[in-house]
Amino acid sequence: MKKFNTNRLRAFFMALLLVLTSTSTTNVLAKADDTHGSKKVIESSISNINDLEDQIKDLNEKKQEDQSKIDELKEKLESCKDNGEKLKQEKAKLEEEIRDKDKKIAQLDKEIENLKNSNNDELIAEITQLKDELKRLQDENAKLKEDYSSTIWELEAEKEKAVKNENKIKEMQEKLKSLEGELAKKTKEIEDKD
Repeated sequence: MKKFNTNRLRAFFMALLLVLTSTSTTNVLAKADDTHGSKKVIESSISNINDLEDQIKDLNEKKQEDQSKIDELKEKLESCKDNGEKLKQEKAKLEEEIRDKDKKIAQLDKEIENLKNSNNDELIAEITQLKDELKRLQDENAKLKEDYSSTIWELEAEKEKAVKNENKIKEMQEKLKSLEGELAKKTKEIEDKD
């Protein structure tokens, strides 16, 4: 009977020990799961921060590219303005030359009329010479007017090019501003995660 009670007692203690060991192991496993979960959250946060830093780097590169394009367009715009000024000066010069030629033509016409009114062989030869001179001046004047028209057309083309460049600069500046906003947003996200 004593032996039987000892066996029962031994079995009871073994069961108690098993229950205690099982509870302790469960707690250790639960803590290990918590640690593993925290580690995953940290790894995920680090990965997100790395992604955001890569995005910021890309945005900075795009921003620099856009700034370079804006600078290039500004140079082109300045070049267009310089060309426009040169064309305006050339236009003014051509207008002045045309006025001078028109005056000479009018003067020669008047001289021809005066000579026609007198009947003299010498005068007739002079009239012929003046007519030739008049024809030459008229041809020169026609060419100057052609150059003038061409200069006006070039000036209009330069103005149009300048307007296009200004529009392109505005567009690039807006894009740059947008990228800067996105960059600030990503930077704030990283700071918030830290």
